[in-house]
Amino acid sequence: MIFGEEIALRYDEWYRTKWGRYADELERRLIGKSLLLEKGDTLLDVGCGTGNYLIALSPDVARAVGVDSSLPMLRVALSKTCQAENISLINGDACDLPLKDGSVDVTLMVTSLEFFPCKERAIEEALRVTRRQIVIGSLNPLSLWWIWTRVKGIFRRTVYDGAELISPFRIRGMLKRADGRLDISMSFALYLPWPGGLSRLIERFLGGTGLPFGGFAVVSASKGAGR
Repeated sequence: MIFGEEIALRYDEWYRTKWGRYADELERRLIGKSLLLEKGDTLLDVGCGTGNYLIALSPDVARAVGVDSSLPMLRVALSKTCQAENISLINGDACDLPLKDGSVDVTLMVTSLEFFPCKERAIEEALRVTRRQIVIGSLNPLSLWWIWTRVKGIFRRTVYDGAELISPFRIRGMLKRADGRLDISMSFALYLPWPGGLSRLIERFLGGTGLPFGGFAVVSASKGAGR
């Protein structure tokens, strides 16, 4: 699915809502705990959208590269990242990444795999270009959050209407099939579909249990040393 002009221009509006700020905070925290970044690294964000993670993570790496198939999304990303010297953007297909084998250290996919028509191929491509680690953040269909989102979708359209959600267990399986030697871990956040003090307390408790019912799941796959 390629996002058009209207969605691209309105995409960041959600992050300015109360729920959007809350979800973004927890998602970024979970992604940050999973990433194994070093100052000299090249980071690749596949399905980078409007560039939010490129902006957040570029200070931690030598180079940050964003790939997206949507030109409208990339135009918004360019307007936000044009002053950053170590961020570059590429119009490309996740199923056929325009990058050389082993050309990046860490690859990130955040709520993008859901929209790729070639999910297994996208994972294979990410593994091909990545030297050390792949981190996939996805919406979890095994969650109260997703049930709530689908109920809302009955009454109004959302960007996720075009998404095919896949469980973190299926993502883990695809990674294992692509490379059986990967060291894979999973973590979760967004157990309750509303912000607030009580939700934060529950998040702190459940986040440490590893229960696979959070609305946002992170699957981290690391390659062994010397590969």
